[in-house]
Amino acid sequence: MPGIGLISREGSAPAARALRDAAEWLAARGQTTVELTAADSPQGLDLLIAFGGDGTLLGAAHAIARAGLDTPVLGINLGHLGFLTEVSRGEMVEALQAVLGTAVEHLHQVVRQVEGGTVVDALGLPVGGRDD
Repeated sequence: MPGIGLISREGSAPAARALRDAAEWLAARGQTTVELTAADSPQGLDLLIAFGGDGTLLGAAHAIARAGLDTPVLGINLGHLGFLTEVSRGEMVEALQAVLGTAVEHLHQVVRQVEGGTVVDALGLPVGGRDD
Protein backbone atom coordinates (compact mmCIF):
# COMPACT_ATOMS: atom_id res chain seq x y z
CA MET A 1 0.00 0.00 0.00
CA PRO A 2 1.38 3.41 -0.85
CA GLY A 3 -0.16 4.88 2.24
CA ILE A 4 -2.92 4.87 4.80
CA GLY A 5 -4.28 8.23 5.85
CA LEU A 6 -5.32 8.78 9.45
CA ILE A 7 -7.63 11.59 10.50
CA SER A 8 -9.15 12.20 13.91
CA ARG A 9 -11.83 14.42 15.35
CA GLU A 10 -10.18 17.71 16.20
CA GLY A 11 -9.91 18.38 19.92
CA SER A 12 -10.73 14.81 20.94
CA ALA A 13 -8.08 13.21 23.15
CA PRO A 14 -9.58 9.69 22.79
CA ALA A 15 -9.55 10.04 18.99
CA ALA A 16 -5.93 11.25 19.03
CA ARG A 17 -4.93 8.27 21.24
CA ALA A 18 -6.72 5.80 18.96
CA LEU A 19 -5.02 7.36 15.93
CA ARG A 20 -1.58 7.02 17.57
CA ASP A 21 -2.31 3.41 18.56
CA ALA A 22 -3.39 2.57 15.01
CA ALA A 23 -0.35 4.32 13.52
CA GLU A 24 1.98 2.31 15.77
CA TRP A 25 0.16 -0.94 15.02
CA LEU A 26 0.26 -0.31 11.27
CA ALA A 27 3.93 0.78 11.31
CA ALA A 28 4.86 -2.41 13.15
CA ARG A 29 3.38 -4.27 10.18
CA GLY A 30 5.31 -2.29 7.59
CA GLN A 31 2.50 0.06 6.60
CA THR A 32 3.14 3.69 5.73
CA THR A 33 0.76 6.10 7.42
CA VAL A 34 0.21 9.81 7.15
CA GLU A 35 -1.73 11.91 9.63
CA LEU A 36 -4.14 14.32 7.98
CA THR A 37 -6.22 17.27 9.07
CA ALA A 38 -9.57 18.30 7.62
CA ALA A 39 -7.74 20.81 5.39
CA ASP A 40 -5.38 18.22 3.86
CA SER A 41 -5.94 16.50 0.52
CA PRO A 42 -6.22 12.70 0.67
CA GLN A 43 -4.36 12.24 -2.65
CA GLY A 44 -2.33 9.06 -3.12
CA LEU A 45 -3.87 7.04 -0.30
CA ASP A 46 -5.07 3.46 -0.48
CA LEU A 47 -7.24 3.87 2.60
CA LEU A 48 -8.39 6.66 4.89
CA ILE A 49 -9.20 5.83 8.51
CA ALA A 50 -11.37 8.30 10.40
CA PHE A 51 -11.24 8.29 14.22
CA GLY A 52 -14.24 9.95 15.84
CA GLY A 53 -17.92 9.73 15.17
CA ASP A 54 -20.21 9.91 12.20
CA GLY A 55 -19.30 13.57 11.60
CA THR A 56 -15.62 12.72 11.30
CA LEU A 57 -16.42 9.90 8.88
CA LEU A 58 -18.65 12.17 6.79
CA GLY A 59 -15.93 14.84 6.71
CA ALA A 60 -13.40 12.28 5.51
CA ALA A 61 -15.80 10.99 2.85
CA HIS A 62 -16.47 14.56 1.74
CA ALA A 63 -12.72 15.19 1.37
CA ILE A 64 -12.41 12.04 -0.76
CA ALA A 65 -15.34 13.07 -2.97
CA ARG A 66 -14.13 16.69 -3.25
CA ALA A 67 -10.77 15.41 -4.51
CA GLY A 68 -12.52 13.18 -7.07
CA LEU A 69 -11.12 9.99 -5.56
CA ASP A 70 -12.63 6.62 -4.74
CA THR A 71 -10.45 5.86 -1.71
CA PRO A 72 -12.19 3.63 0.84
CA VAL A 73 -12.85 5.10 4.29
CA LEU A 74 -12.89 3.08 7.51
CA GLY A 75 -14.57 4.75 10.47
CA ILE A 76 -13.51 3.97 14.04
CA ASN A 77 -16.36 5.02 16.32
CA LEU A 78 -15.34 7.10 19.30
CA GLY A 79 -18.62 9.00 19.41
CA HIS A 80 -21.91 8.11 21.03
CA LEU A 81 -24.20 6.67 18.36
CA GLY A 82 -22.11 5.48 15.46
CA PHE A 83 -24.72 4.90 12.78
CA LEU A 84 -22.06 5.11 10.08
CA THR A 85 -18.92 4.27 12.06
CA GLU A 86 -19.65 0.68 12.98
CA VAL A 87 -16.18 -0.29 14.21
CA SER A 88 -15.73 0.41 17.92
CA ARG A 89 -12.42 1.28 19.57
CA GLY A 90 -12.32 -2.23 21.01
CA GLU A 91 -12.74 -3.74 17.54
CA MET A 92 -10.11 -1.52 15.91
CA VAL A 93 -7.25 -4.01 15.73
CA GLU A 94 -9.54 -6.73 14.39
CA ALA A 95 -10.80 -4.34 11.69
CA LEU A 96 -7.25 -3.31 10.78
CA GLN A 97 -6.26 -6.97 10.52
CA ALA A 98 -9.20 -7.58 8.21
CA VAL A 99 -8.29 -4.57 6.07
CA LEU A 100 -4.71 -5.79 5.77
CA GLY A 101 -5.93 -9.33 5.11
CA THR A 102 -4.12 -10.98 8.02
CA ALA A 103 -7.04 -11.96 10.24
CA VAL A 104 -9.22 -13.42 7.53
CA GLU A 105 -6.48 -14.60 5.21
CA HIS A 106 -7.55 -18.24 5.38
CA LEU A 107 -11.21 -17.41 4.87
CA HIS A 108 -10.70 -15.22 1.83
CA GLN A 109 -7.78 -17.00 0.24
CA VAL A 110 -9.43 -19.74 -1.73
CA VAL A 111 -7.18 -22.70 -2.17
CA ARG A 112 -9.00 -25.12 -4.39
CA GLN A 113 -8.28 -28.76 -4.67
CA VAL A 114 -10.11 -31.64 -6.18
CA GLU A 115 -11.19 -34.11 -3.55
CA GLY A 116 -13.42 -36.97 -4.59
CA GLY A 117 -14.88 -34.92 -7.46
CA THR A 118 -15.82 -31.98 -5.24
CA VAL A 119 -13.97 -28.69 -5.39
CA VAL A 120 -13.31 -27.46 -1.85
CA ASP A 121 -11.78 -24.33 -0.39
CA ALA A 122 -8.98 -24.12 2.18
CA LEU A 123 -11.42 -25.00 4.96
CA GLY A 124 -12.61 -28.11 3.18
CA LEU A 125 -16.03 -26.62 2.42
CA PRO A 126 -17.58 -27.47 -0.92
CA VAL A 127 -17.59 -24.63 -3.43
CA GLY A 128 -18.91 -26.62 -6.39
CA GLY A 129 -21.01 -29.65 -7.18
CA ARG A 130 -19.88 -33.22 -7.59
CA ASP A 131 -18.99 -34.48 -11.03
CA ASP A 132 -21.60 -37.26 -10.77
